Amino acid sequence: MRKQLEAKDEVNMILANEISNLRLQLEDSRKHRFGRTSEQGRAMNDCNIDKSEYDFF
Repeated sequence: MRKQLEAKDEVNMILANEISNLRLQLEDSRKHRFGRTSEQGRAMNDCNIDKSEYDFF
């Protein structure tokens, strides 16, 4: 009886680890899916804006 419970506990731990890994993969895939592309990142980080257009005074 004890061996069966230990075996079930081991299976439960294996399944819990698989669930955890799948959740991490899902979070990672969302970052890539909804994240900026490299082109968008470069455009957003381009801080060399010519501010002379905005000087009206």
